[in-house]
This record gives sequence, C-alpha cells and structure tokens, in this order.
Amino acid sequence: MGLLRNLGINKFTINNWKRINWRSSRKLQNKVRQGYPSNIVAFRGTKVCVDSTAEIEVGSGRFLINDSWCDVNPFPALFSMREHSKLVVHGSFSVYSNADISINENAVLEIGSGFANHGARIHCFQNIRIGNQVYIGDDVAIRDSDGHEVVGSNKPVSLPIVIEDHVWIGARVTIVKGVTIGKGAIVAAGAVVTKDVPPHTMVAGVPAKVVKDNVFWK
Repeated sequence: MGLLRNLGINKFTINNWKRINWRSSRKLQNKVRQGYPSNIVAFRGTKVCVDSTAEIEVGSGRFLINDSWCDVNPFPALFSMREHSKLVVHGSFSVYSNADISINENAVLEIGSGFANHGARIHCFQNIRIGNQVYIGDDVAIRDSDGHEVVGSNKPVSLPIVIEDHVWIGARVTIVKGVTIGKGAIVAAGAVVTKDVPPHTMVAGVPAKVVKDNVFWK
C-alpha cells in the first residue's frame, strides 16, 4: 500500500479516477519531498507549471486542485510554482474551479485545512500562511506583493500574509501584503483588507474596518 501511495494511487484516486487529470497530478506528485504523493490531486481542467527546483510537502490530509461541488466542472484552474518555491500542506484543503494560484521564486505558500471557493486568486511572492478551518469565498484575491516598486517609497514591495485558524472570508474580498487576520475573524464580502484584523472581529468596507467585536461563528 505504501508503494501505491507513493505512486499517487490510493482509495480516493481509485474512486475519482475519471475526474482526475493524471498528467497534472503527476507533475505535482513528483515534487513531493515529504509525505505521500497520493495526497495531492489535480482534477480535470487543471493546468500545472512547476519548475524542476520546486518542492512540496504534504501531511496526512489531502490537497485538491480544481475541485467542484458536482461532477460537472466547466471551469479551468492554473497552478504554478517557480524556481526554488515551496508548497507546504498540513491538513485537508480544496481549491475549487477557476482558480489561479502561483508561488513565485523562493516563496513559500503554507496551507492548513479548509477550502477556497470558485475563482480564488492566490499569488505568493514571499510567504502566505493559511491556518486551519479557513473558509474562503468566491473570487477572493490574496497577494503578498505590490508587484512594482513605487519611486520614492521606503515600503517593501512584498510582505508576508498570515491568516490564522478558523477564519471566514466572504466573496470578492481582497487581502494585500503585510496583513494578519486573527483567529476566529470574519471578513465581509467585498472588503479590501489593508491592515491587521484582530481576532474574533468582523471587518467590512474599503478599506476594511472593524464593525463588530467578540464575534464567534460556526
């Protein structure tokens, strides 16, 4: 059984045989340096671009790319890893269809458990850390870099993003560089998060501001 898991085959992949893009899955599974390659799966419609120096670590959970809520999935997904980039997956996490996820040169994307719904845009230039039980709505953009330097500014182009455990992020939210979203927080739909979000608060607006304290959700 251990040999089969290292070859990317287990009960899950057998049960979902027709849904899986085996070519894209193997490209990712070949980069697994720690954990079982069978725990990372790309479904049909996934395009993968992975540099030869990229590395992936997976724990006991499963990382799914281009998942869908039903068997019919009309949207593609793109997953790319550049030179010396790294993906670390601690738990079980699903990225749904129409996603665009990129891990740039020397960057590290670290993921716990939860899901990113349809249309996620996660662009990691330095470090993005997503905790456990994090639920991300449709069309959310998470980017830890401006991408360009502003002349005369002393601010770094890229700064890490941290999303702590049990965070609910609504649809069409934008999260920019240098932000930490505290444990148990809720980010309302359409918000643009430019500053840290305290734990157990709800933020909303552009830019996002605290609209409610002592928030708990399930």
